[in-house]
Formats: sequence, C-alpha cells, structure tokens
Amino acid sequence: MNKFETPLTWEIHRNGDLFSASTNDIPQHHQENLSHEIQYFIYLPRSEKATHKQTPSDTFDKINRNNRRGTLSTAKIISHAIDGTYISILINKNDGEIIILPDPTSGVKIFYKYANGILRFSTDINCVINQASLDWDYSHLVSFARTQFSPPGSTAFEKIYVISPGCGLRISRNLNISQILIWSPRIDGKNRTKDDLIEAVADCLETRVNRKSKLCLSLSGGVDSSACGIFLADKFSKENFSTCVHFYSTRSSEFYEVKLAEAVSNLIDRNLEKIDIDNHLPFDKLISSEAPSILNQNMLYISLEEEIIRRVGENVTLVEGQGGDLLFDALPQFKILTELFFSKNWRKTLSVAKTLAILHNESLPRVLCIALHDSIASIRTTPEISNLAIWPTKRLKYRNPNNLTYSMPSLRNKYLDIQSLLSTLSSNEINCKLQRYFPFLDRRIIEIAFNTPIEHSFNNFNDRLILREAAFKINPCHAIWRKSKGSLDAGVIQGINKNISSFRDLIFNGNLHKQHLIDSALTEEAIKNVKFGSRIHGIQLALLGCVEIFCNTWTHRRSEFTPPPLEFKPINSILN
Repeated sequence: MNKFETPLTWEIHRNGDLFSASTNDIPQHHQENLSHEIQYFIYLPRSEKATHKQTPSDTFDKINRNNRRGTLSTAKIISHAIDGTYISILINKNDGEIIILPDPTSGVKIFYKYANGILRFSTDINCVINQASLDWDYSHLVSFARTQFSPPGSTAFEKIYVISPGCGLRISRNLNISQILIWSPRIDGKNRTKDDLIEAVADCLETRVNRKSKLCLSLSGGVDSSACGIFLADKFSKENFSTCVHFYSTRSSEFYEVKLAEAVSNLIDRNLEKIDIDNHLPFDKLISSEAPSILNQNMLYISLEEEIIRRVGENVTLVEGQGGDLLFDALPQFKILTELFFSKNWRKTLSVAKTLAILHNESLPRVLCIALHDSIASIRTTPEISNLAIWPTKRLKYRNPNNLTYSMPSLRNKYLDIQSLLSTLSSNEINCKLQRYFPFLDRRIIEIAFNTPIEHSFNNFNDRLILREAAFKINPCHAIWRKSKGSLDAGVIQGINKNISSFRDLIFNGNLHKQHLIDSALTEEAIKNVKFGSRIHGIQLALLGCVEIFCNTWTHRRSEFTPPPLEFKPINSILN
C-alpha cells in the first residue's frame, strides 16, 4: 500500500498563512501561475514508482485552464482525475480561501482541530490530540455502539474532527471552517462491462500498491475475497503476494468454506495459512498494542491480528475484499422494483421481478406485493440493533445526505452506505504493523459499480455478475460461482461467554456506563440472553465492547506516548 511514511502536519493561522511542520513533506507536484487565481500543492507518498500515472500532465493543464472558476471547481477536477493516495491543498489568491482535499476514498485520513485562532491538520491524530487529557466525544462513541457507524466528520475525541470520505475542508481567510462534498461517483449512462472492471482494478492496484509492499490476502472462500485473490495474483508475483490467510471455526456451520479457500489458493498458486478463530476469540484481549485513530470493529480481533502478524510478519498489507457485496449488490432486495415501477417500464419491471423471485426462492405475487406496498421492513431478518435493549435514549441520526443529487434512492443510499463504511476503515495508519487495503473501495471501482444498473448485476442463479465474470475471465475459478448466502458468525457469542467475567468488568467499569449512557439492568439482561445464544444481543454487546477497548487502549497508551516535536515554517519558504 502506498502510504505517507511520516506524518504530514500543517497549520493555518487567522491571517491565512499556511505553515508546515516538516521539510520532508515537500509536495511532488507544485503549480503556481501568477496569471491564474489558484495555487495548489499535491502531496503523494514517496515511492520508487513514477507518479505520472497518478497525476498526468493533462490533468494539470485542465486545472490551469479552469481554475478561474475557483477552488471548489479545481478540487472537483482533481478528485475525479487523480488516482491513488494523495493530499491536495488549494489556495485562492484573491480571497484567501483554502480547500484541503484528501483522496476521496480515504487512502489517507486528515484529522484537524481549531483552537486559539489556529487550525492544525495532520495525517496523524497524535499531532492534533491533547495528550494531557483525553476528552471523549460521547455522541461518537454512543452512535458507534448503537449502529457501528458514527456521525460524519467526527472522531472519538471531543473537538477533534476528520475529513469525511469524498469531502474537503473549506477554510476562509478568517478561519470559518466547513466540510463540503467534493466527490461523488459520476453517472454517465454508459453500462460498464467485465472488461472495464478488469482494467479499473489493474489500474487501482498499479497506483495504490507500492511494488516493495508485501501483500497478504484475507481469503474467506466467498465471492468477494476469491475475486480479489484472482485480481492480485494476476497483477503481482509471488515475491509481492505469496500468502493468503483463512479464518475458520470447527464449531461454525460454515466450516466447509475451508475447502473453498483451499481451492482458490491452489488455483492462484499461493500459500494458505489457516487460523482457527476459536483460539483467538473476541475479548480474549482487552487492550491493543497500538492505539488506532479510528474506532472500528478491529478492536474485537486484537488476538487474531497478532496471530496474523506472527504468521506472515510485520509491515505486511492485509488485502480484503470488503465492500464488494455492497457495491455489486449481493442478494439484491425487492425494493429495487419500486424505482422500476416509477419508471413505468412495466415489461422490464415484471422481468426483473421474476428474476428476483427465482433468485430469492420466492413467489412472483409475493415479490410484487412487497414492492407495491413498500413493506420492505416486514421482511427484514434482523431487527435494528439500535432499537434493542440497553439504550435508554432515542435513536441517533448519524448520517448526512451531503446534498447528493442522485435521482434514484438506491444510488443515494448506496453512496451513503459506502461513505459510512469508508469512515470506519483504517487503511493508512501511521506506524501500524498490519496495514489494510480494500481494492473494491477505490474511486474507479465505485464509479463502475454506480454505472452498472442493478437489474444487470444478477440473474436467476447468481448476484454480483460483473465481479464474478471479471474474475472468471482472468482465471476460470469455479468457486467464484458459489451461491451467495447470509453469514452467521458465532465467534462473538463464544468470545463473550468465554470471557464473561472480564467482559462484564470492561462494560460496567467503562466510559459509557460511568456516564449513565447505558442501562445497567437492561445490559445484564442482554448478557444473560447471549448465554442462551442470542446473536442480536451478541452483536449489540460486541459493539459496546469495541468502544470500551478503544477507550482502554488510548487511556493506557497515552502514558507511554511522547508527542512528536513539531517546528512549523511558512510553506513558501520550504518550497523555495
């Protein structure tokens, strides 16, 4: 994974002056033309790879031709033109407006804080956080514990923010600060094919992954990870990509997936490390050796991550197929018929309804009835986690539409889901032993998915057709055509029950309980239900445990951490 090897940190003062904390972060592309209004800096990770593929000269020509339109227009051009990990800083020379733009799918996250007339922003949250006193943002913590997502742009720390995926930070000369939507997938009406997807994945791997990186694939045996393995093996030699890891449990009903993972790894000719998760359950460890910047579900699998590192070594990038099911419509729902009804294309609507009925093993009248009466909620197989017990307050609203203009609700909701998912993923942590990379959540892949009509993404037998067909064309792996299914992971329930004493201490001595944000009696009832195998209560308590492990880790690691020394200099003096 191409990443910034050291933290990049800047400050903007009230007079609009921009300062940098290091001479090592000189941008690899700096354009300034006094006859134009916009000055911009583009920072790219240093690597042995040439960067012209990421930043073609015609992109800069287009920026220079159009930058009289302002910083926002220039930022949008950059967001749609440059692939890979980057940070762009744009300055309007006339009014002093500045836009900070990380790459839209969050190859790198930018954290920021405003205090005492100074805005500081950095790729490392340690450079903006108050190490002397950790002040928690309880709205963020509670939202994650209830929904596994958090308010856009917030972090677990009070008054510390992060630029949301697809957004930029707009800063006026007097330091009025707002996040604005810069990038969303373009809909051009051209249906994409498997060849388009193959080309896009190849280009994304070319621009995102450093050729010196050691890659390891998380191979479940499912459609997304199997396709990911085929794409990786086609692009990288064994020197870069030699190993896959598969997590299994002999107690799970999905133990048969070991054979699917073996079949895929044999076909792509890579080693397969099989790890029994029964020996590395959630809550086996309650403090991580590294304090992550983003609160996410990795806190459940501390012991498992340590085992991965022991097997494959440090400084390895773990590649995951996450997002493939969301982008390419795994098990598409009946609600897509609602949009087809409004289009008044009755023949097409009926044809899609028949295909959906066969795929879901439902009757055609029932499918049509559900769609017509807009009663999707009645067939949900799992209740809303946030509406279950332990939460004494009303449900939180954590997502913001960001003024999206998609006319179809399915595209609008898909973008919001992707934005929420990207917000919780940590793919470019500074000084992290196990980096993560999610190829299917790259900008070009997302845009291909958005330009594939959902009714073209499935047939009577399978979903995610474009993804399966693209992988199968590269390597005819029959495991790629396996049936989709719902997943039931008993690991969370096993982990809570195995570590029940330490888990109870974690929850009832935790931050949320101390702040009276959870109900003690209802929490006890949920723990009791988990003893009897309640999956829903298990997931609910697991998310709560994630929050408390995150807080525990930061509290314990703070005493061991020495903030990096920062010496700020005007950025123009560094460039000159």
